[in-house]
Amino acid sequence: MKSLLLLVSVFFLSIIAGDSKQQRSTSSSTTKKSKSIKSTTKPNIKHVVVLQMENHSYDNMLGWFKLNDTRTNGLTGNEYNIDPTTNTTYYVTKNGALVDPDPDHSLGGTAEAIFGSSNFNPNIEHNISSELMNGFISCEIKANGESWAPHIMDCLMPNNVPVITTLASEFANMDAMHSAVPGPTFPNRLFTLSGTSWGFSTNDDLQTLLGWPQNPIFYSLDQANISWRVYFHDVATTWVLNYMRTTTALQNHREYISDFAKDVANGDLPAFTWIDCAYLAIPGLYNASDQHPSHDVAEGERLMKNVYETLRASSLWNDTILIITYDEGGGFYDHVAPPVTNIPNPDNITCKDCGKTPYNFTRLGIRVPTIVISPWIEANTLISNPPDNTRYYELSSIPATVHNVFNLSSYLTLRDQSAYPLNSIWENTPLTEPRTDCPMTLPTPPMFSPSHANDTENISENRPVSHLQQELLFTLEGLLLNNGELISSNKDTVTVESIMQKLQAAGALDSEAAAGRYVRKMVREHFQKLGLTHLK
Repeated sequence: MKSLLLLVSVFFLSIIAGDSKQQRSTSSSTTKKSKSIKSTTKPNIKHVVVLQMENHSYDNMLGWFKLNDTRTNGLTGNEYNIDPTTNTTYYVTKNGALVDPDPDHSLGGTAEAIFGSSNFNPNIEHNISSELMNGFISCEIKANGESWAPHIMDCLMPNNVPVITTLASEFANMDAMHSAVPGPTFPNRLFTLSGTSWGFSTNDDLQTLLGWPQNPIFYSLDQANISWRVYFHDVATTWVLNYMRTTTALQNHREYISDFAKDVANGDLPAFTWIDCAYLAIPGLYNASDQHPSHDVAEGERLMKNVYETLRASSLWNDTILIITYDEGGGFYDHVAPPVTNIPNPDNITCKDCGKTPYNFTRLGIRVPTIVISPWIEANTLISNPPDNTRYYELSSIPATVHNVFNLSSYLTLRDQSAYPLNSIWENTPLTEPRTDCPMTLPTPPMFSPSHANDTENISENRPVSHLQQELLFTLEGLLLNNGELISSNKDTVTVESIMQKLQAAGALDSEAAAGRYVRKMVREHFQKLGLTHLK
């Protein structure tokens, strides 16, 4: 069965961290082959495509890329954390692998990783010298036990992740892109889509059902009559936003497997494209490609490869920017202290769920891998910190980039207004014409990644529904409750308990595979109910 699933998936698709922090790099952007002239022809970019993966820090995925490019702010092997129980020192390793259980990446857990405590003194919150990056081991001991905790220091080697490694060599590798919130998935995806999480630092069950009310970047594009589209596998994370639950918005949602390659080959790509991974493995259809533990990193590599090669083979290539990024660090080790100054609260909404952890959206989270891909970008380009040292690259840089590329009339929040956009990476190119030497194909990922997982067979029929997958089920249920409307009375009496009972009765919580089948069935029925017939 494992081989069958793989075939189906392939077809379709220098400062140590133990007691010191890593200061921001002083470089901005460099290439190994620098040129003194700047292009007088500004690239005419017509398409921006964003693929956001799940839960890996920069060091975990690309820290050892420093072996290929010594300029990168990656790993030296001297970085360590200390087990406070045994006083054992654990250095970073080259043993990165598929992991299970899921590391702690909550707001409190990330605070402990950064500051050494989830309940630190608020007076030190905006002092970067207090960010020792020495609490990853202690956080994991509390979350997953003494014996498993050292795996948080295991980082992937370039040969384990050949696709993202090749892209980092061939295009622009960003080693100073930070998550927007030092916490979990939904707040960070909300910042990527809308420049705010509306005061939430956690994946909140009830708000997921009700839907987030802020206007996303898709609203701004609609106001300017600029096209957009979402490609999804099972649940589109865009559905956490009420604006994206309407019948009008759902007309712009298509399935990745059946539609993306066909649309691109036909030259049918909108101005802005958002691609969601597969978050739920469905036996006989596809494996999960989000890279969220306990999903195999290799499956996400296959998705990246497919997206890239589809665009590379098309007539749209020279006019397209592909951005591959991640939502947050996932609890994995990273040695760079996140920025803590000149970061505005996006909308002056006080944190609604921070508990005892000092936080009000005025500091950033752990670094995340980000690759910017275009034939207008030189090979071996390294993007470190922005030329404006009062601003940062963070996930709100994505909507800021869309704002700049398509000349939108206003920003979404103070956060995307302050985040440094990415468009200068290709607009300041020394190239006078698009490259013709960009690879047509990328390396084939390993069949399976090395494993530190309890679920070594990665069989979704037996794997329990994860917390993130439960949140995605709640996202689907919220979509159904909206009934194609922006605001629906169906949600007036909804409770988390009633939705849990519904999901349990339907068998959707029996296993990951059961959840995947439930989602696929309900999405199709919902689209048909709204008169939308474009899903296969």
